[in-house]
Amino acid sequence: MKRKNIIIITSTIIIVVASGSLAMLAKIRRNSKLDLEYLQSDEFRNLDPNTRRTTARSVMRQAMTDSAEKYAKLPPEQRTDYLDKIIDTMETRRREFRSQQDGTGRREERRQRWRNRKPEDARERRESVDPETREKMDALRRAIRQRRRERRGD
Repeated sequence: MKRKNIIIITSTIIIVVASGSLAMLAKIRRNSKLDLEYLQSDEFRNLDPNTRRTTARSVMRQAMTDSAEKYAKLPPEQRTDYLDKIIDTMETRRREFRSQQDGTGRREERRQRWRNRKPEDARERRESVDPETREKMDALRRAIRQRRRERRGD
């Protein structure tokens, strides 16, 4: 009787934890479409720098994953248009970002953080993505790079 109770309690705990984890994952995926807009909000700007950085990193990773998945599913004849759309969006965001900078050394702070990054952090981020998704993301990055060269006339 005692062993049966332990098995039931253990099973219940496992089911509750797994359900909670799946619910959180579903919520994150469902909200990921809105998160790019969230990065522009005052609420996001008022977060402390570390929370802002980790939030932005996870949002950007999800956006990149979604873009890579979409690119992989597109027929070859539609991929060039999709790449052009991504490149145009990236350029627009880059121009907006540069116009918003106030010259207070924030750019230098980011450069310093980049120089002082830890290799194990990069490895951890890289390994946190499953190999199939990582390959799709790499394929998208290569395609973007190639399309940029084509647009410049290189």
